[in-house]
Amino acid sequence: MRAIWVVVIVILSFSTAGFEIQTIDNADQEFSVYGYTIAATQNQKLIIADISPQGQKTTSILALHPSIWGTEVAYEAPENFINLYYLKTNEDFDTRASGRNPSYARDITAFHTKETDVNIDLNNDGDTNDSVIRYLEVSTKKVINTQAAGENATRVDDFIVFQTPEEQLNTDMNQDGDVTDVIIRTYSIATNQIISQYIPGSPPISSSRTKAAAFITEEVSARTDLNNDGDTEDAIIQYYSPSQGTAHSISFTGTTPSVTDDIVAYSDQGKLNFFNTQTKRLVKTDIAGKAPQISKNAVIYNTGASISYFFSDDTDADGITFYEDNCAEKPNSNQTDTDNDGYGNECDNDDDGDGITDELDNCPVVANSDQKDKDNDKIGDSCDSEILSSNETNQTTQNITQQTDTTQPETTETVQVQEPPITAQIIEVEPTPISGTYYDTDKHISKTIYAITSITLAAAAIVIALWLPGHMRRRRKSFGF
Repeated sequence: MRAIWVVVIVILSFSTAGFEIQTIDNADQEFSVYGYTIAATQNQKLIIADISPQGQKTTSILALHPSIWGTEVAYEAPENFINLYYLKTNEDFDTRASGRNPSYARDITAFHTKETDVNIDLNNDGDTNDSVIRYLEVSTKKVINTQAAGENATRVDDFIVFQTPEEQLNTDMNQDGDVTDVIIRTYSIATNQIISQYIPGSPPISSSRTKAAAFITEEVSARTDLNNDGDTEDAIIQYYSPSQGTAHSISFTGTTPSVTDDIVAYSDQGKLNFFNTQTKRLVKTDIAGKAPQISKNAVIYNTGASISYFFSDDTDADGITFYEDNCAEKPNSNQTDTDNDGYGNECDNDDDGDGITDELDNCPVVANSDQKDKDNDKIGDSCDSEILSSNETNQTTQNITQQTDTTQPETTETVQVQEPPITAQIIEVEPTPISGTYYDTDKHISKTIYAITSITLAAAAIVIALWLPGHMRRRRKSFGF
């Protein structure tokens, strides 16, 4: 039975399903995590929370969009400047670099700068109407201008992945006949090159342990049926690896995705989901939340009222980590999920996803919403070996008939007067076995032979019974008895 975890946000925490969900109360929605340290804000003031062991530090620093790497936090300060906060010394450093929405990793803090904030044509296109991607070398405090029009940058390996609205360049980058899309692009720090994949997407998100960025693509913008459902009306989660230059669709809809190692975490209908890009296994949970990120063995996410987290251990001792386990309440090392709905059969009350619960389903692992049971043996036709075998025989007979038809004139009259197959005639006229005899249908032993044999044996027994007494008397006399 599918377990339902009801997440109740309280001041501290509560326990469920073998692990404890804890909260950072009254935190703003945005956060960043490195190891077991979370950088977030409360009422737009920077807070630092250590979740193992637990501890929380609240500062008086006004901040937006905090991004943590190691023991340093980059954030957007008032009046749109990029600042740094040093956890070890509690020092706050003003870089004086105008920028917004920083993303910090490996000594590089990427951000975008609105040209109107600095009144400079940063991408040399003749106006000051754009946003341009820049980055700060934290160790040298040097600011580098990529001259790439874009916004919402995120750091991935030696790259910066960002969005570019087509209208900023007045260019139809994905060649769909308009300039209304927002395209995912990449800047290589090593080669100082801008790489365009021409993939429409939402703001890309990465984490400290990832080599890819996750985002959402509207199929109508991509002009592609990314989940192969026959339409282009969905918003599909994708992840992009800049080092490989490839984007991949996970074929599922959802919101606020992130990617860590091989796991894409996202929210679907307000519940946390996880997809393994290597095994292609989907794991759904009933934990309410959005914007999940994975760091080490912790899952951190936003609930709207707070930031919550839990440690994703192997809760049912079946050797599979929680966010990869499609049934975290019951051991199921085989992870069987017949209907691929993200809930393993051990936790799913409708294994085949046909809308009929397993208790009432006459064929629980093969979808058969019609519940047809031709021979009334309580086994649905879709998984009844006898019915399937019969259907196979009929299909084989039909194929043979169709092959025979090809040698005949293709006229309606010939088809109408065609005789039934010989095998069908034998089944229809098969005699009832003779009473008192054994009828072996598998070996096809003749009942006539059994009848003749029985009569012969009976006659022989009568002859012997009449002849044997006289014969024995004659034998005794001959021996002098």
